[in-house]
Amino acid sequence: MPLVLLIGPTLFFQPQLPSPARIVVLIIVTLLIGFQEEAIFRGVLLRAFRPQGVMKAVLTSAALFGIIHINLLLVGRDPIFVLSQVIASFFGAIGLGALRIRMNTVVPRKSEEHKPRSHGV
Repeated sequence: MPLVLLIGPTLFFQPQLPSPARIVVLIIVTLLIGFQEEAIFRGVLLRAFRPQGVMKAVLTSAALFGIIHINLLLVGRDPIFVLSQVIASFFGAIGLGALRIRMNTVVPRKSEEHKPRSHGV
């Protein structure tokens, strides 16, 4: 997801634009949250639930990922928005969990088939 979609609402829907230092901090925190979520949900939890079966592991970790987004109610978000966020997070996490299982890594890597091949001359 483009970074502007993650931090844009925070930056642009305020009475005044934050200082450049605050913008940098916001970008760093936004990126760190994503890394933390991947490590916990597609790293630790997916591995912990895997002995119960791949499908159950992916669905359980995705359900937990969706459920944690209920905390948006605590900061006064609209319940309909929160429900849509929980549902979108759940389905997104299923896809990310499937990728994690398929690639056997949380860190994206380049596929061998996309590397340029050198042909001997």
